[in-house]
Amino acid sequence: MTPFHRHAAARHAAARPALPADVFEAALSSSPIPSLVMDPDGVVAMANAAATDLLGGIVAGGEWTSLIEPEGRDRLARFVAAAVAGDQRCLRAEMEFRGPDGCRIVGLTNASLLPAVWDGPPLILVQIHDVTARHETEEALRASEERYRTLFERMPVAQYRSRPDGVIVDANPALASLLGCDDPQDLIGRNAVDFYLEPGERDHLVSELVATGRSATDATCLRTADGRLIWIRDTAHTVGSGDDMLFEGSLVDITAGWNAHLEIEARVRQQESIAGLGRFALSRAELDCLFDEAVLQVVRVLDVDVAAIFLQSRPGAPAAIAMTDTAAAVRLAEHLDSASAVCGSVAFDTIEVDGTSVRAANLGICGRDGRLGALVIGRNDRHEFTADDDSYLLAVTTVLAAAIEGDAGRRQLETMVESKDEFIASVSHEVRTPLTVVAGMAQELAERWQSFSPEEIDEFLGLILEQSRDMRDLIEDLLVAARADLGKIQVQLAPTPLLPEVWGVVAAMPRADRERIRVVDTAATGLVDPVRFRQIVRNLLTNAIRYGGPHIEVEIAAAPDEVTVVVGDDGQGVPDDKRELIFEAFEGAHQGVVAGSIGLGLAVSRRLAELMGGHLDYEHEGRSTFSLVVRRAGKD
Repeated sequence: MTPFHRHAAARHAAARPALPADVFEAALSSSPIPSLVMDPDGVVAMANAAATDLLGGIVAGGEWTSLIEPEGRDRLARFVAAAVAGDQRCLRAEMEFRGPDGCRIVGLTNASLLPAVWDGPPLILVQIHDVTARHETEEALRASEERYRTLFERMPVAQYRSRPDGVIVDANPALASLLGCDDPQDLIGRNAVDFYLEPGERDHLVSELVATGRSATDATCLRTADGRLIWIRDTAHTVGSGDDMLFEGSLVDITAGWNAHLEIEARVRQQESIAGLGRFALSRAELDCLFDEAVLQVVRVLDVDVAAIFLQSRPGAPAAIAMTDTAAAVRLAEHLDSASAVCGSVAFDTIEVDGTSVRAANLGICGRDGRLGALVIGRNDRHEFTADDDSYLLAVTTVLAAAIEGDAGRRQLETMVESKDEFIASVSHEVRTPLTVVAGMAQELAERWQSFSPEEIDEFLGLILEQSRDMRDLIEDLLVAARADLGKIQVQLAPTPLLPEVWGVVAAMPRADRERIRVVDTAATGLVDPVRFRQIVRNLLTNAIRYGGPHIEVEIAAAPDEVTVVVGDDGQGVPDDKRELIFEAFEGAHQGVVAGSIGLGLAVSRRLAELMGGHLDYEHEGRSTFSLVVRRAGKD
């Protein structure tokens, strides 16, 4: 800084007034960062709510350093002494604390000596950033790395890392045993070329790895340290690039013979196939793409002629197929009855399909709650599948089940989010509409009631009453729906004459609506909750008024054990494909927004009917009718 700038800074600093203590206290209290002010003895002079929430047990005038683990406590004490002596300005260190419930908290702690603006003892500002989650993640990462190292060392398959020039940089005990060494350290620093019977094979391996990043040899002959000749399969890939490139691979001993070689090769293919399908599933690709890949993998790995996936949600046709004739898979599934596929086991049968002997299996794709579908395979000869083949097929079905359930979960979550957004928007709209009318009319009456005639005031009050009823009914349906979801709704059943309850609901409706309703005077006593019964009748009449024809009729019919309340109208009715959908929450059979309607009334009504031991159904035979059936109580 130039002398001019230093002079200017000093002048501005001198001109700037010192902040009052209450401003500092307010800033500290409102800070979201856990902060406190203490004296050199650890006595708290001031602490904000964030610090109390994080650590608990922090009060002004109290000593708080007992909440710090010993190592951090000593480090803070050394800093305080150095800061007071003028030898250190600030401290930034991670410390461990005990939380309110005794849990371990790791905090990135910043401590600094506050400027002396009073005659009292020096004060230290301490701020704590909670980094517990980061610490736990780092510890988990270290543990993961340690587990990887342990897995590497305990892996029964020979594992190595080498440089492109052949120098071995890491080896596990299995590799040492395979190459005739007592200890993996005997291999570190040696050149892998020394073990090749034909050194040129190593050059071919290096060329392929450098060019493609991967290599796999079918059979390579090595001479071990103790002079034995062995045949191995070398599967390797590159790690890093440039000067840091390493070859990481595994050696499989196939000396036992060609059959053992074929068996190992098949097992490797199966493991790679399962790993590839797992990665494919984790990539959240479309399920149909995963199915296509799965059947292609099964055909390639097991050399079968037919492979198909049948889903419970798509009966009658395969979800995916890899073969020349789609109909053949369907016929095979019919012979095996894919709908009865067994979960958790593989059973092969030899069956005749169109005059051909087929070795076939039918495996269930099973999720947490039951069978999701079936994997059907067939081969047109008497080939015997091995236990490894069985394990591979079971692993394929496990991957498929996890992918299907994961996809269903994601779709359900998306649907729930969309439903929540639509519900909130709908409720906001429906509550706002009557509330706006009520508030507007009430304000008009409050401000200018003297300018209105008695007729106009009656009209205003009628509108306020009507909109208030709509809002009350809407809120009541919402509360019932919420309690039903939580399983907390209760009904109080009592013998109740139903006709007066119906008339009570009709009488509370606006005059224009009442004039459309005809009630057939039939006396009957039902075992119902009167409040819930009126709510159902009100919802049925409201539904008929909004969507039905001009003439509405309510009729009560008594049978020996039950009473049926029928609400009918001469409207067009509900389409056949939506007659059950109307009883689902937030659904309906009519397009367009209707004031006071969020698609809850019929769903709530059916739920209440069931809670009272009855049921609510809809049918249309010349006219729309909703039939509420409840139990009959005593004699009328």
